[in-house]
Amino acid sequence: MIAKVKEFIKELNMLKDVKLVVAGVSGGADSVCLLSLLRELQREAAATPDSWELLAVHVNHGIRGETALRDQHFVEALCREWEVECRVVSGNVPELAQREKMTEEEAGREFRYRCFARIAAERPHSVVAVAHHGEDQAETVLFRMMRGTGVDGLCGMRPVSWQQGCQVIRPLLCLHRREVEQYLEEHQMSYCTDETNDDRKYSRNVIRQELLPVMERLNDRAVDHINQLAEQAGALMDYVKGQAQDWVCQNVEPERDCLNRESGFFKVNVKKMRQQPAVLQRQILREMISKTGKGQKDIGQIHLQLLEQLLSEEASGNGRAQLPNGLEAFLCYSNLLIGENKMETNCENLVKYFSFREISGYKGAEMPKKNYTKIIDCDRIRDTLVVRYRRPGDFIVVDREGHKKPLKKYFIDEKIPKHMREHIPIVCDGSQVVWIVGERLSPEYYVTEQTKSVVEMVFHADRQE
Repeated sequence: MIAKVKEFIKELNMLKDVKLVVAGVSGGADSVCLLSLLRELQREAAATPDSWELLAVHVNHGIRGETALRDQHFVEALCREWEVECRVVSGNVPELAQREKMTEEEAGREFRYRCFARIAAERPHSVVAVAHHGEDQAETVLFRMMRGTGVDGLCGMRPVSWQQGCQVIRPLLCLHRREVEQYLEEHQMSYCTDETNDDRKYSRNVIRQELLPVMERLNDRAVDHINQLAEQAGALMDYVKGQAQDWVCQNVEPERDCLNRESGFFKVNVKKMRQQPAVLQRQILREMISKTGKGQKDIGQIHLQLLEQLLSEEASGNGRAQLPNGLEAFLCYSNLLIGENKMETNCENLVKYFSFREISGYKGAEMPKKNYTKIIDCDRIRDTLVVRYRRPGDFIVVDREGHKKPLKKYFIDEKIPKHMREHIPIVCDGSQVVWIVGERLSPEYYVTEQTKSVVEMVFHADRQE
């Protein structure tokens, strides 16, 4: 069995260039087996250039009272006996579950990985090792299938993955539960039993105690076959993800306004998306969601279906979908946008980007061609120049004959995205727009041969801002 685990670790380069292994040790059979195997591997590597240190981390979730303390003391005593450094982290998982609207099971997992990641981040070249085995993998795949997963969910838990910003390895995925138990029995190792493993209110326990045994009675290699499916699905998704990431790099970009400010959305041409295979479209959508920085944790099949509906030929130009974590997606002319609107509309913050200077004795110099510097005839200003965002009733003169156009209609005609219209700075003379920054200047304020003095208007926003 040890040789089997060693080969699995070597095949997947789990310990390549690693200097510290942070092992999650609950005190249960699986984690005791993991710690024992890692301890032996560490000893073998000690006299080589590939040596690494071992640190056990026990997480007390604050759920099981005295039995949780029993497990904690067991792990501490075991680590003292085996001369393995041990750290204990305590928390209040029920409180976390309530605050973040999770089940206690989900919150416990989230809390564990946060703790592991924080400790691993203290040292360079660290990995986190957890003790999932083959039956755990089968349970995960079945659990996800029942919840309505896609192909990506069939991958189960990857032998090497990333959680909370740190690399996680699962050296025992190549083993069955019976192999773990046999190892502990042969080496006369004791371990703790978590009484919640028998609680049928947890879906995983029902899968473990009822569903899997029935499947194994029908086929004694059921667990192996489920794990083979997970491995094949993983290889398939690795390929699809690679293709999607390459496509996203070439075709998806942050949306920017006329001032080159990022709006908080990422955009993609709908026609180009429709030309991609359906399986690739779905992964491209996932990659776009990832680019927003919000992650995909709460993104389910129903959300992907909503996005695919937006992309369909039948979708109207006003299609919109609300997504978890404050994200939204909508069609805007020829593009699909996904993201979170991060642009502010505070006029007080806007003023600092402008400067105005009156220049007397204008000599008919050529009007500046820059988008962010304009001059206007001082005598044509009727009121006080004001910097703000648009309001109902705003209009702009569009030609020298004095024809007016409501600002709303101007934005529509120029195909300026609806969600960005509230964020375009304008310089106004009452309700009359003098300058739509980055767009156009009203001909009503053009300088002429009769102009005696001008006002120079400059917008100073940093290009990246």
